[in-house]
Amino acid sequence: MVNTVEAKTRDTKRWNFGTRVTPLALEEFIARKTESFKFFEGSEPWVRDHDRVTWENFFRFCTEEMDDLSILTCGMVIEYCLSVIEQTASKIKRPVTRAKIQDALAASYAEAYENPVFQYRWAMRHPIVAEAVNTAVRNLCDDVAARAGRRANS
Repeated sequence: MVNTVEAKTRDTKRWNFGTRVTPLALEEFIARKTESFKFFEGSEPWVRDHDRVTWENFFRFCTEEMDDLSILTCGMVIEYCLSVIEQTASKIKRPVTRAKIQDALAASYAEAYENPVFQYRWAMRHPIVAEAVNTAVRNLCDDVAARAGRRANS
């Protein structure tokens, strides 16, 4: 059965979940993970008509155990975490580095369910979410550093 949410296109075009040599889209990254990770395959009534994770509906998707993420919802949670990173990075003085992102996340943290950084940390307990987000952020920061290096050498 095809879920209508699956049919919607994801806006993760600027993120690379692979390497510089072998870039991967989010869908490709998750497809590769299905070979070694068991995603939740049961009914997902909590998804209903949601096409993305937001701070308002985060806990519909992310339970305390983080053991009921399907391929679809895992991708949605990864996208949400990356949106938190993007919001955080937009407030950082250039150039954006992983250290600056981590510092900004720490500064924005509050132990409150409605806090996006609290939710980000909650989601990062899932191994596939953590790997995807960390890979995408590493690639983003490495690309920024490479562009800065090319400009300095010009």
